Amino acid sequence: MANGMMEANTITISIATSATNVYEFTANPENLPQWSPTLCQSISQADGEWIAESPLGPATVIFVQSNPFGVLDHMVRMSSSLEIYNAMRVIPNGTGSEVILQYF
Repeated sequence: MANGMMEANTITISIATSATNVYEFTANPENLPQWSPTLCQSISQADGEWIAESPLGPATVIFVQSNPFGVLDHMVRMSSSLEIYNAMRVIPNGTGSEVILQYF
């Protein structure tokens, strides 16, 4: 893309569960393999960091602190030092929710 920008990719999914329940489930790093199996098959904590076993090898996953706004941003740092920033939100939609993930 022009001006050194990368192409943004956006995934949106509607979930027939409250935003509170979706946020609580998704914010727990131990559940990452369940909602992002393409990123990791397993995740564990070592020396205060979350380490995911990804198809490309170990990756450190750094999550934003728990918050009341539904923000689930996280950074994935591969062993090659490549860092991938993922902007993620859970938004209420009536009795359900919308999850929006944008990555580069």
